[in-house]
Parts: sequence; C-alpha cells; structure tokens
Amino acid sequence: MALQATGEISFSDLQAEFGGSNPISLSEYYRGGSYTSDNNASVPTSGAIQMDDFYGTVKGIYVTYELIGAGGGGGGGLTTDTNFASAGSAGGDSTITYTAAGGSSTVITSNGGAGGAAAAQTGWGQGENSYYGSGGAGGANSDSNNHTSGSSPSSSAYGAGGGGGGTNTFYDRDGGVGGWAGGTDGSGYVVYAWNSGSYLQRYTGMPSTGTILVVPADTVSVVIGVGGAGGSGDQNGAKGANGYAKFTYGNDVQEFTTSGTYTVPS
Repeated sequence: MALQATGEISFSDLQAEFGGSNPISLSEYYRGGSYTSDNNASVPTSGAIQMDDFYGTVKGIYVTYELIGAGGGGGGGLTTDTNFASAGSAGGDSTITYTAAGGSSTVITSNGGAGGAAAAQTGWGQGENSYYGSGGAGGANSDSNNHTSGSSPSSSAYGAGGGGGGTNTFYDRDGGVGGWAGGTDGSGYVVYAWNSGSYLQRYTGMPSTGTILVVPADTVSVVIGVGGAGGSGDQNGAKGANGYAKFTYGNDVQEFTTSGTYTVPS
C-alpha cells in the first residue's frame, strides 16, 4: 500500500513499504537502489534526500512474462465436385493488461497467427511451428481416395498453426495451406517448395517476453487467444493451438492456458 501523501513519514514506514533493517539510513532509499523501485519519480537517485520525497510512493516489483497469441487454422483442400474450399480462421490475440506501478493502464499484445489459405498449393499443409512445439501435420493428398484432414498441434504447442486439409490429386486439386503461428517470426525458417517453382517460408512463432513493473497484490488481466478454426473443403483444415502466458517472480511461476487473472505476489 502506498505511503501517505501528507504528514510525518517515519523510518519504520519506509521499512514497512520498501524493506530494510536497522540500523537505517535515508541514503539507503535512493530511487533505483536496493529498496526504492524505479516507479517513484519523486525520490532522487543521488544527492539531497528527505522524507517528504516519499509522499505517495509505493513499492513496485519486476515480474517477467511470456506471451504468445493463438495459431491460425489450416485451410481446406479443394473439393473435386464443386471446386470449393475455405481458408482457415486467424488465431486470437493474447493480451496482458496491467496498471504499472505509479503509472497508467498498459496493454501488451501478442498477435494470433493468420489462417492458412484454401487450396493454394499441395505440399504446404504443415502448420507453422511455434517456440513451444510443432505445427499440426497437413492432411494426406492422394489420387486413390486416401486423402485426409489436417491435424491440430499438440495442446502444449502453444501458438502453433493447424494443418491444412488434403485433397484428391487425381483431379489435379490443391490441398489447404497450414495455419500460421502466433507471436512474432523467429530468425530461422524452413522452405517448402513445390514443382511449380513456388515456395513458402515458414518461421517459428516466438512469444513476446519482458518485464512489467507492478505493485504487490495488484491484479493483472490475462486474455488467452483461442486457436483459429480450420477451413472446410474436400478434407478440412485443423484448428490452431491456443495461446499462452507465463509470469515469473523469483520462485513463483504462474502459467495461463485460458483467460484469467494474475495476482502479483506480495
């Protein structure tokens, strides 16, 4: 709880809010030092310091986070009779909304992955991988009616794309493209080529990471994106994996695979 805005502040008040032990010196409480967190702009970092500088101050702690949006659904393979297929749906964004210590409401977003295109290129059915696991396998393409639907990623492959649906290649149809992963592109990629000379680069969906400066016992709103639905067609594309969030403060680790509320450790 923040220190009062008026009246006398004692050394014991400082210790109760920021920590510390006796013997005590005011010089121990410069902003950015061992006790007073960076959110308290009224407290100097060096030089003259007095009790009045601590009016309205509050202890903030740095919590580390990981956040990834949901994977997109795989596209459907083209039907042989009506030439129909639909694209996969985009995965939902994952967000963290918090009130920064001594500041205003802040939102961190990790975008969901795009859905795979419908019947765009046979051989591109693999869903895009994420940092947490592989994308769903593409459905089999066959000229003897052995074509299959795409597969969803493992439930722990947070943010990975769903596999695209297969098709009957006897009729020169194309399968669906696998969904894209949530988050941001990693540095490496895999190239999926096809005999037409076209190619597709698949990266690895990476989570957003960083720290947030928050007040102990405050709450943080967590929204976990839902994987995009697979597209329809001769063989359907598969759903992408849901998003994910993790908060770490010291030995306290809290994970979210569905939306909820994170309470900052005291």
